[in-house]
Amino acid sequence: MPAANHVVQLVKPRLQVLVERFKDHVNVVPDIREHVREVHVKFNSPLASIVLTFRLSHDAEVRNLVFDEDLEILPILMQYNKHARFVVPLDRIEDEKIVAWFDDRIVEFVLTVAALHRNPYYLKGHLVTDPVAGVEMPKYAAKSTLEADGTIYYFISDETKEQFVMQRASN
Repeated sequence: MPAANHVVQLVKPRLQVLVERFKDHVNVVPDIREHVREVHVKFNSPLASIVLTFRLSHDAEVRNLVFDEDLEILPILMQYNKHARFVVPLDRIEDEKIVAWFDDRIVEFVLTVAALHRNPYYLKGHLVTDPVAGVEMPKYAAKSTLEADGTIYYFISDETKEQFVMQRASN
């Protein structure tokens, strides 16, 4: 238990930075049981259901700490690493290696989410075009919208929306 608590204190600030980065789009669900420390980080995305889970437990002989990272993205429309494991002997816990593994997992996760949000299979049905700038973007990235004549227009900026309104007024 002391080793598990020590490791949790090592990685907790890193997890907090990740959560802070996605603050309005994330829900954190900790799960603490007798021999397992687990946290589920659920990300709200208009494109997919994304759940990142970190689990800290021990092996059957209680000789090693076992770190697991699981990533679930639904629907699955691209390849990504769904699982990673790191095992540390309880009698040789090296903080630097634990932190490095955890940091690598977070970086890989962020790169995967970024790739998801550029992936044409996930973006299908979510892309719109700014009528003034001619720029294609996901609906969720639109800075501004306007409903006119039963149609919703999406704009990359407030300026292109203003230009659109002025063009419509002059016609």
